[in-house]
Formats: sequence, structure tokens, C-alpha cells
Amino acid sequence: MALQRSLYSTQFLKLAITGGATAGGANSYISGLPVQTASIERTVPTEDIVVLGRLGSVGRQQKEVETYKMDIKLFWASTANAQLTAAHISALTGNALKGTRSEIIIEPNGFSGFGILNKFSLDGSVGAFITADLGFEGFGTPIITTAANAGNTEGGGVPSSVTVYTSENVILGGNNSQQSNPTETIKSAKFNLDLPTETLSRIGAQITGSTTDSFLTGNYLHVAKPPFKASFSYEGELVTGDHKSDALTFGHLKVTPVNFNVTSQSFNQNQGDVGATMSFNSEGVSVTFDPA
Repeated sequence: MALQRSLYSTQFLKLAITGGATAGGANSYISGLPVQTASIERTVPTEDIVVLGRLGSVGRQQKEVETYKMDIKLFWASTANAQLTAAHISALTGNALKGTRSEIIIEPNGFSGFGILNKFSLDGSVGAFITADLGFEGFGTPIITTAANAGNTEGGGVPSSVTVYTSENVILGGNNSQQSNPTETIKSAKFNLDLPTETLSRIGAQITGSTTDSFLTGNYLHVAKPPFKASFSYEGELVTGDHKSDALTFGHLKVTPVNFNVTSQSFNQNQGDVGATMSFNSEGVSVTFDPA
């Protein structure tokens, strides 16, 4: 048999914010998102059974339901049909609190599963495109294909043209007329949101099965548990302002901190540098997402 392969160039992302066709949820998929990388990692909790009288294990057995993590990195797009909006992000965080799962599909011949959002970040810097990272967690066995895909076939769910945001679309202070400290030389800005999660389960529940099986979803609930952890960070040659209350806009999305505090600020100067390297970080537990 000839060697076969799976190519990223033929695959694309389909995302159902709430449920999905096989979960009884809203069968409305977002499929035009420009994906840069996608990955999945399974964790199957197993343990050796070690007893007296035996030098080795007398068995190896799964002891609780398996979990998995999916990480998707996107180009933050300005094209209307290829973007996640403020409403989408708010819905994902709200669903995580309720344990309402989203459906994440990398196709053709990729992987798919149901999970809740456990992280979201946006990163913009001079000379680079704005990117977004989304993380999802789920339980049960995800669907990971073993089939190969054709190397000369493009993904059918990707727009033929997408315009993405650059550093000119990162605005400190919310909008162009309200920028804070415009004389500062900020080279990069990043927003990060971490959602701690926990799985509720009950005794007597089956521990093996597909992520779509009703006997698993009826006995396990994967939810986010507040408080969340949100942070803003800035770096550059002159970052002297107190930005703990400043909104940060990435293209079409405005992120506003709520009751943030300064956690660190640094200053580093070396002979031969064009200027001192400075950084500023603030943290809190809540933000708001609004259209820019």
C-alpha cells in the first residue's frame, strides 16, 4: 500500500456555538473562520492494579471518564463572514458557566468533539497580524479520523479571500478619539482570559463512551467555575501609563476590564539598546465584550 498523509491545507473549522446537529442544539455553524493551527489532546485516566504476591501489575484499567483539549488559533479577520463577534464570545463564556457544549469540527478527515471554552486570548504586535487563541475542553472519546485526505483538494468551507487585522487595528482606550497616552511607544498588546473548569459526575455512571453518547452527557457535566482570570499586558520602549482601566480594541471587538489592578511593571535598559524595554500587566476577574 502506498503511503498516505493528512494535510492541513485541505481542512477547515466548523464551529457551532451552542450544541450542534448531533447534540440537539442549534444547527448553525460558523465555517468561514481563517484557522492557522488546530490540535487535540486526549487524556485517558488509567492505573496499574498492583497486589501483594505479584512483582508486576495484574491489570491496567481506566478509572474515570476521559477528557480532551482542543486548541484553535485563528487569524482575527475583518471579513464579515469570517469572524467571531462580541456576541459569539459572550455566548461561549456564558455557555461555559452553564455547561452547554459547543461543537468543534476540523474537516475533512480531522477531528471533532463537544466542549466548553476554557481560554480565549487576542494578541497584536507591530509587524504581525492579530491572532486569537481558543481552547475547549470536553469529556468522552472524541472523534479522530484515521483516514487520509487528498493533497490536491482545498477545504470547501474556507472563503476564497479574507482580510485580517494588523497592528493599526489595535487601539488602547477603546476608540481612535479616546486613546490613552498616545505618546507612549507600545509595540505589543495582549488580552487573555482563562476559565477554570471542573467536571461534575455521579457514582454509578459509565466511564467509557463517545463524547456524543447520551449516557455520558446525562451523568457528567463539564462547567466553568468562577472567578475567571483575565489579564492585559503591554510591551514597548515607553510604557509608563496606568492602563488597568483602559479598554483595548482588536479590530471589531472591544474588551473592557472591570475592576482590574496592576500586577507588575518592569523597566530594562541595556547599553546599545534604542531605548528601555518596558512592560505593564494588569489582572482582574471580569471583562465585557462589545462591538467596536
